[in-house]
Amino acid sequence: MRLMKSHKVLPLSVIVLTFILVACGGEVPTAARFEIAQTLATRTAEPTARPTLTPTSTPSPVPDLSGIWESSDYQCPFGTFHTEQISIIHTNNNLVARKITGDPCVPAGDITFEGSFSEDTNSLLMTVGLPPEPSSGKIPVQISLIDHNSFHINGLLFVRQAGAKVNLDIIGSNGERTPTYYHHWGASSGSHIAGPTEG
Repeated sequence: MRLMKSHKVLPLSVIVLTFILVACGGEVPTAARFEIAQTLATRTAEPTARPTLTPTSTPSPVPDLSGIWESSDYQCPFGTFHTEQISIIHTNNNLVARKITGDPCVPAGDITFEGSFSEDTNSLLMTVGLPPEPSSGKIPVQISLIDHNSFHINGLLFVRQAGAKVNLDIIGSNGERTPTYYHHWGASSGSHIAGPTEG
């Protein structure tokens, strides 16, 4: 009598009891048959499915990145670092970042990066160039938020400039509206200096 099903082995006590009873011409008692059936069912049953984990929190909303930002990581040419300011207009999913302070690779007034940035999209193009050919190309990039006041993009760390806000008051020579900025010297004094975007 074969007492193995697939590769599952019955307990030795059940095998011995069954062998003795069958060898002696007796029939396997109901209790022993029940134990065998129960053992087989336990050994061949599918393992219990593991519970699935559900996130308990949802991602925080993407902040409005409109404002004046600064980075000390711009390089032009490579290895020569510049501290530059940019103005960002972030409306719905659309984001446009334009240089306030420029360099020979991407001058002031040019768009430094633009594209879609929201909870569902993170697809932008960054303007690149060389001193002989400024703003001559674009590369795909993504924003990596650190918090509401800082982010990384293409190896550049940007920090929001406190007290600065962006307006769209000046029409440029190319017909585009060019951001101007107003920087408050102090939160309580109310004094400020206004100046147009360079370029």
